[in-house]
Amino acid sequence: MKYVDISYLKDQILLCCMHQFFEGDVEHWWHEDSKLGIRTRFSDDLLWLPYAVIEYINFTGDYSILNYEEKYLKAEQLKEYEEDRVNIYDEYEDKGTVFEHCIKAIEHASRFGKNGLPLIKSGDWNDGMNLVGKREIGESVWLGFFLYDILNKFLPLVEYESKFAKQQIISKDMAISINDNHERKDANAQYIQDINIINYEEIKEKFYKNIQNLKKSLNDIAWDGRWYKRAIDDEGKEVGSIKEEECKIDSISQSWAIISNCADNDKKYICLESAENYLIDNENNLVRLLTPALEKRNLGYISSYAKGLRENGGQYTHAAIWLIIAEAIMGFNEKAFNIYKKINPIEHSLTLENADKYKVEPYVVEADICSEGVLSGRGGWTWYTGSSSWLYKTQIEYILGIKISKGIMKIEPQVPESWEEFDVNFKYFNSEYNIKYKKRKIKKMLLNGEKVNEIILQKNGKYSVIVYF
Repeated sequence: MKYVDISYLKDQILLCCMHQFFEGDVEHWWHEDSKLGIRTRFSDDLLWLPYAVIEYINFTGDYSILNYEEKYLKAEQLKEYEEDRVNIYDEYEDKGTVFEHCIKAIEHASRFGKNGLPLIKSGDWNDGMNLVGKREIGESVWLGFFLYDILNKFLPLVEYESKFAKQQIISKDMAISINDNHERKDANAQYIQDINIINYEEIKEKFYKNIQNLKKSLNDIAWDGRWYKRAIDDEGKEVGSIKEEECKIDSISQSWAIISNCADNDKKYICLESAENYLIDNENNLVRLLTPALEKRNLGYISSYAKGLRENGGQYTHAAIWLIIAEAIMGFNEKAFNIYKKINPIEHSLTLENADKYKVEPYVVEADICSEGVLSGRGGWTWYTGSSSWLYKTQIEYILGIKISKGIMKIEPQVPESWEEFDVNFKYFNSEYNIKYKKRKIKKMLLNGEKVNEIILQKNGKYSVIVYF
């Protein structure tokens, strides 16, 4: 959304704040017209709010969004053995800033099991694993990497808000009349008490502690020798382990070990190589979510799918795109683009035979592709925005190499060796940047003929960019 119109992302952030309960958890889904929604125990839903805020601020440099205010939802919390509740929920009387909404979400998700990993509860990104932590003992390795990434990236925002609050104290202090020392002291003390409802130092201390503990637990307990495990269930049995007969390896733990930059250096290479060896299916031109598929072990409704269907060992495109990003981060451009081609729906319809096998539209991104039996290569649910948005982001940032941070663009393409020249017409607000990529021995970038290392983006006008890569 941020590349099409940044206001969409801003509006979505504010909308999601309105669907967060006061305790920090969020609605898993809702109907905007009727306001009917579901409260659950899923462990990752709430963390996508701070993730989106990080993306927005890093892209725009606009910190003011942190101080926008939105209401919470008000409801009785789920009872001990209540899995979920569908209802129309009331609004809480008081509002919270976007910053406060994010802190509530992060703190609610920062609940750890005996191995130091976050509780998976009734499922994480893979909500089909809804029995792994049903008794709220089981832990998620993938969620550990995701939370680690968010904690690291949200820390500068906590620091920013802390400095902003201190500046407010100084401004307030200066504004109060110095004629009455006693009155000034009382007013300032009250103001300090008001803003210290948020204890920034305590938040930072918790973040640092959790970052350190997660890194240790993820690289020690979650490491399985050749890759990272996926989870540990309520009984202490591992998921995504070489010791297991089914679901020996899961894609998203390996991808996010790299995306989050949490994995120890040697483990990055080892886990990625394992993902390539076990999960990439060249015969059927797809990337499995996990393998082998589940037949005997019951991890939740994922186990009710046939082998190779959807989350049960099929290609779940959303996750496969994360593997492209991991390859690109590691500098493996050829491998990244080869996986990208497997994701690209048009690649499944280049011949009549392929199209007949794929069955679904070749011009939209599919949620999944079957990987087993007579249905191998058959596309599933299409028009899937979760996959398409990640693919769009991957194309721009990790293949074309267009990275925008606080309104400044850097271009470092990560394309296959065979690419010699190509053009991109990039729009930013009302401006157009015609970018020509040319392969040369000497790398440099020209903006309207002038050599630059980065481009300060303008909201209006037309600009010529040449990137020698």
